[in-house]
Amino acid sequence: MIWKKKDVDPQKIKTISKKFNISLLEASVFLRRNIENEKDICFFLENDIRFLHNPFLFNDMEEAVDRIHAAIESEEKIFVFGDRDVDGITATVLLVRLLKRCGADVEWGLPSGDDSYGLTFELLDSIKKKGIGLLITVDCGISNIDEIDSVKKEGIDTIIVDHHNPHEYLPDAVAILNPKVEESGYPFKDLSGCAVTSKLIWALLFSETKYYSRDIFLLHIRPVNAAYEVEAVRLVNLIEKERIIETIVPNMVGEKETRLYHFIGANEVYIFTTKDQQRLLEQCFGPSTSYSFVDISSFIFEAFPGVKDKSLLKIKEKSRIALYSEKPFTEMDVFKNLLISSIIKSEQAISEEYYNQMDLIALGTLADIMPLIDENRIFVKTGLDVLNKVKRDGLRDLIYNSDLHLKKINSKEVSWYITPIINASGRMGEPDKAARMLLSEDRDEAAELAKYIIKLNEKRKNMGESAWNKVMPMAKKSFEDTREKFVLVIGESLQRGITGVIAARLSKFFKVPALVIAFLEKRVVGSMRTTLAVNAKDFLHQFNDLFADFGGHDLAGGFTMPAENLDEFRKRFYEIVGHLTTPIHTEEVLDIDAEIPLAYFTPELWNVVELFRPYGEGNPPLLFLTKKAKVKNLELIGKKERLHLRMLIDIPQYKWPAIFWNGAEHVDKAFSEGDIVDIVYNLSMNYYHNTETLRLNIIDMKRS
Repeated sequence: MIWKKKDVDPQKIKTISKKFNISLLEASVFLRRNIENEKDICFFLENDIRFLHNPFLFNDMEEAVDRIHAAIESEEKIFVFGDRDVDGITATVLLVRLLKRCGADVEWGLPSGDDSYGLTFELLDSIKKKGIGLLITVDCGISNIDEIDSVKKEGIDTIIVDHHNPHEYLPDAVAILNPKVEESGYPFKDLSGCAVTSKLIWALLFSETKYYSRDIFLLHIRPVNAAYEVEAVRLVNLIEKERIIETIVPNMVGEKETRLYHFIGANEVYIFTTKDQQRLLEQCFGPSTSYSFVDISSFIFEAFPGVKDKSLLKIKEKSRIALYSEKPFTEMDVFKNLLISSIIKSEQAISEEYYNQMDLIALGTLADIMPLIDENRIFVKTGLDVLNKVKRDGLRDLIYNSDLHLKKINSKEVSWYITPIINASGRMGEPDKAARMLLSEDRDEAAELAKYIIKLNEKRKNMGESAWNKVMPMAKKSFEDTREKFVLVIGESLQRGITGVIAARLSKFFKVPALVIAFLEKRVVGSMRTTLAVNAKDFLHQFNDLFADFGGHDLAGGFTMPAENLDEFRKRFYEIVGHLTTPIHTEEVLDIDAEIPLAYFTPELWNVVELFRPYGEGNPPLLFLTKKAKVKNLELIGKKERLHLRMLIDIPQYKWPAIFWNGAEHVDKAFSEGDIVDIVYNLSMNYYHNTETLRLNIIDMKRS
């Protein structure tokens, strides 16, 4: 392995450390990970849901909210349809629960058995017979152009809530909420389907407040030399739509001749501390004014008592939001953000109810391997907090049966233990069992369903191991036939529910894209998992004319295809792969986040690790380097074969327990017991018998 530590500018380290009040070590890690602008750093330092992007940034959000309210008011039947995986199941559960809370007549469905992904004409026929007036797809629908056209002709409207890559043309829906659609308006594209659904839920909760779809005007005046600067903002759904800044010299212009007058008109205006603002306004225009002012400061002080009796200028000095602004932050910006934060905090449905849904949003985000950047970090951080105080009966049973109740649950535990169990229900053709478990308000029913899907997962694991042994010979031959560029497995005995698992495992094993195809009567289904070098959606698009349907992300995709097209698919596959660039297999490079000298190699290092949690896609665990440590107490361990090492890493002031997975082969070659060594490692918390112990996970080690 090659150890690589990026050089960073010492002055930049000091600047970031001072601005964000973090250690020099933490600042250096940010820079080595190319995280240096304010907005990116914000999502590492903040947990509050106030820092999430406003859902109404989706251009179609108001249309979606209004159409749902119209359906509820006219007692139309609503049908929610999701996907069979964790992301689709959690999205379905969240939306169905919220719609029921709003009094909607709602039914829901998920693909079961060998059903295809997304909408099918068979499903739509059954929907038509139910008398559905509004169809909402979650975690699917963006590729179902013909299907959605067909229900529209029957008078059924559709709202699409999805995050998969769109095709060239979009379905004719009432509203499309998908951050990957070019004209979506949303600033962050890598949301899970469940997270996109949660944006609709936030918007629906907000629509129950007096602030929904209403113009809110804010005004702030401050003296500038011999004149006054007047700043006014118009908010709609807490989003700034317009802003004017006007400099007014007293007695030079009448109130009705200003841009301000035409901007505000006869609307009510919110100001901060009436007395001061009224005085300044009188100095601008005289004692009489046509504006209708509302002093909002007491409302803000109630939400944030710590700012009481402070000026906007003083509040700005302590403002967390101002800290992350990439442009100059004015007093009006302070006022605006104080008001928005106060409204969110005062609306219990948003501040509490929405927060309590974060556990499922975190599950969907981690299960779909969304990058842990931007607002995904807040979703997962807060979601893990909610999950560790688990209130959902079914989830509590899953956690208990996985022995996770004995430890603090982090993103790794979710990805290794919780989401595979929920995923198993979908892979085994029964995603409704997991959805019912999460929807159930009956303690006993939820417990029984939890036990059932745990058994399904055991069955799925056994099938996966059996299938793995069967597909490996085919996979190796395909790997050779493609000149080590790709793996294609076509298995007549494969279950469609494990194609994704096998494809992911093959891609990881061979370090190239993998495609696994299973047979279903007159059709075949395929799952693709890939590397950064090959985009799954773009690759599959080359076979679009052969597919009944297909879709996916950059790193994963799937399709359904008539069985008679398989020969043509296979032929074209090898032609296309033949033109791919052969991957260059080089020695693995370890990107070191920081070198820790022996004197600083103390348990306080855990504070740095905690700052950068949660870890996952796009944010791997911190990798440290320490030189001239001593190896003690080497012990070979392993269940079947003793492939791993347990040891102590001895430094002058502390002895660290350490584990080196698959490290046995390096003993007496790269190092021996008693050697002075350089080590590259992660730091983790080991839980055993209710005791927490810091442990080193050795990634590589060699004699100093």
